[in-house]
Amino acid sequence: MKCIKDFIGRTNFVVKAEEPSLKAKTLSQWEGYSAHEFPKVCIFILSVRRYSDNLTEIAYINKSGTKNFSAVIPNTFKVKELTAPLLLRIMDKLTVENLHRTLHRPSMTIGSDPEMFVEDENGNVIPAYLFLGGKDKPDKTSQGNYGNLPLYWDGFQAEFQTSPQGCLGWNTDSTQCGLKGLLIAARKFNPKAKVSSKTVVDIPRELLESGKEEHVQFGCMPSLNAYDMKGSQANGREISFRPAGGHIHFGINAYKDVKNPYKKEDYIKMVKALDAILGVACVSLFANQDNPKRRELYGLAGEYRLPPHGLEYRVLSNAWLIHPMIMNLVFDLSRVTLTFGYKDYLRLWNATEEETINCINKCDVALARKILKRNEALFLQLIKCAYGHFDAKYIKAVMKIFMKGMEYAIKDVNDVHSNWNLEGTWVTHTNSANKNTSVGMKDVIKGKKAA
Repeated sequence: MKCIKDFIGRTNFVVKAEEPSLKAKTLSQWEGYSAHEFPKVCIFILSVRRYSDNLTEIAYINKSGTKNFSAVIPNTFKVKELTAPLLLRIMDKLTVENLHRTLHRPSMTIGSDPEMFVEDENGNVIPAYLFLGGKDKPDKTSQGNYGNLPLYWDGFQAEFQTSPQGCLGWNTDSTQCGLKGLLIAARKFNPKAKVSSKTVVDIPRELLESGKEEHVQFGCMPSLNAYDMKGSQANGREISFRPAGGHIHFGINAYKDVKNPYKKEDYIKMVKALDAILGVACVSLFANQDNPKRRELYGLAGEYRLPPHGLEYRVLSNAWLIHPMIMNLVFDLSRVTLTFGYKDYLRLWNATEEETINCINKCDVALARKILKRNEALFLQLIKCAYGHFDAKYIKAVMKIFMKGMEYAIKDVNDVHSNWNLEGTWVTHTNSANKNTSVGMKDVIKGKKAA
């Protein structure tokens, strides 16, 4: 037997409660405690944390698994931990069934520094260095909500920064400002220029041979990798294509206790969960947009960096920029998945690490959909964590989009201009018609597609 205080910091385990004195005079000291909800039987503990010098707070699920509770009890409360295989299976089942009640994402900002290509009227790439400044003297994104941010060339592709926000609506507005600023700058150079939906473009040999060294060579800092893999270190003049990335930045460090900072193994857990769930789901979602050639250079499974604000996940292409509703789906899933990994829930996801790596690195759509189908119950729960206000029809429709690809929900995946209202009016907080999940999913449920 152990005192409950000895379990502080632990999550997800089964105990048998052995406190003999559940008298009213004792209970009066226990804030929020109800005796009939904490019987002398086996219960599933969700978390244990210090409440005060003399009290410990536990979150637990009752034996029917239909509701979770919180209780503040004395540090001396006695419990016995149970680890029988059957109880562990019950614990995992309860975790999945109650995930939407217990998996609360931490406070974080979310942002990105996406890359996009620009094409002329014939579909040929217009190198971004012809009409944008470099990182040292960047142009600016348009001056809408959370705009006026750096916009610059990164080789042949354009790159821009978005404003990291706790609210995804405002961050999406900032992304629209980046795309619109890119179009404005490009059309000063070529009035018929358009923002491309392509994730990989071919580069003509004459541009590779005549371009300046700084424009042709790959200039990114090396990434870290959760599996210690490395992409090709090829000479830029010898590579006849260029890929564009859609890296996601999680601002989690500002909300972490400075006395208990994230450790390397914490970031690894987050990245591997993002790979197993978000990365695999996006292989399916981007089935007709992604090109596995991109991962010959970078964007391998497990790629990340650790900027001062937290974590940069570098696996995804820029395909989520095709439509703001797709961006919403990807970013919302990313936030709950990051938390899922940090809380050591990845053991509940039925896929091997080898499957995950192969699926992402080869853009294996069939394998991605096989993995998602195998984990359907858990994936639906993760969607429910992101969209607790959606009913079952909406939750299933979101999964269907990930399973069938973005064409299932988007009218024209190649029309970036219309999808983001780049030449029209954009309503702030992403409230233009069909530009967010709350509005756009209503049409998807009816069998319509978002424009």
